[in-house]
Amino acid sequence: RDGAEKETGSFPQITAALKTEIATLAETFGDQQQRTATTLQQICDRLEGWPLESIGSDDLSCEIKKTYRRGRKCFRCVGSDPNAENFHSWRKRVKDLWYQAQILQNLNQTILCEIAEGAKTLGHELGDLHDLAFLRERLEGGAEFPEDERSLLLGLISTRERELERVALDLGARFYAEKPGAFGRRLLAYARQWPERRNSA
Repeated sequence: RDGAEKETGSFPQITAALKTEIATLAETFGDQQQRTATTLQQICDRLEGWPLESIGSDDLSCEIKKTYRRGRKCFRCVGSDPNAENFHSWRKRVKDLWYQAQILQNLNQTILCEIAEGAKTLGHELGDLHDLAFLRERLEGGAEFPEDERSLLLGLISTRERELERVALDLGARFYAEKPGAFGRRLLAYARQWPERRNSA
């Protein structure tokens, strides 16, 4: 978080070790990239056969409501048990809603762009939290790292994790303040106006 610390290299040995790990993993990334590209192409081929003509704005609104409900449920789980696994599950549901709102924003630019922006902001905080949890686990299992650097960095990570958890929970409380039923009805009311606006355009 501190630019000066980045310049001076506060954790030179850990940084060097992790850079070496990244370089080693990058050498094997080519094969994984090719497999991923093949899988994505297969998915695109299947999408070509989807019967999209019968899907209406009511169906799309219903699916967004389901995603919102799942995210709200995950948020409540985090509130009662704020562990890394629950935060990660919540992050995935927030990302789902963000993707959906972006794809379907033409249903209603105002409301869906607002939802997408809120999900993006929340997802960013949860993403940072996920990255720190991943780094913490690596450091905790890394006996090869110098203990002085490792202890100090773990302490800083722990402090930052608590900060991000508070921020995420505060954002989540506002983002999921609306009950799923009310959220769905409001979204549906906007979505049903979409064909009228599209036809009059």
